[in-house]
Amino acid sequence: MTELVNIDDVIKGYKDIPHRYYFKFMERFRYFHVGTAQEFLVTKESVKRWFDSFPPERRAAFRDAGYIQNLLDTPSTYVAENDRLVIDTQILHTSSNEPFEHAVMRIAKEHEFRDELIEERKVAIESLKVSTETESAAINSRIEFIDSYIEKVNAIYRPEKLARYYRGMLMCGNPFDIFKEIGGDIARF
Repeated sequence: MTELVNIDDVIKGYKDIPHRYYFKFMERFRYFHVGTAQEFLVTKESVKRWFDSFPPERRAAFRDAGYIQNLLDTPSTYVAENDRLVIDTQILHTSSNEPFEHAVMRIAKEHEFRDELIEERKVAIESLKVSTETESAAINSRIEFIDSYIEKVNAIYRPEKLARYYRGMLMCGNPFDIFKEIGGDIARF
């Protein structure tokens, strides 16, 4: 279990970082990626290492060294456990380096692909009604092939997997209820 802190809180206690040093400053910490373009959770351990590297006289230049020390001493609200973000024993997110917007576009494309497969399967089943025995064998083979792909794509469409996308798009409520209502069709939002 790894405790996490908000990088903005660390900056708040440090000082104004000149723009030209910002990225160099940010490289000093180990991040927990939550799938947004903005990285905002860092491990408390990396903050402690960074903070301990300053001698006491340099800490006087901090905006509030006591604030950062208090941040390190106070138990964290956010905890990373097995690459998952946990708050009060509830898993909120799985670590991801993929920006949220890209993930939503990818899921939307997969949903389109799934709809095309389902439609193709319906057409194949309809053509079975008027096909010969030889054609039927080929059509059944195609249906089996389509079913195997639908099964793979359906592995993505589970309420537990889509819950973080629903929350990210500010859809409130039980992910299972939202899934029943809209499924994986998150492109419309």
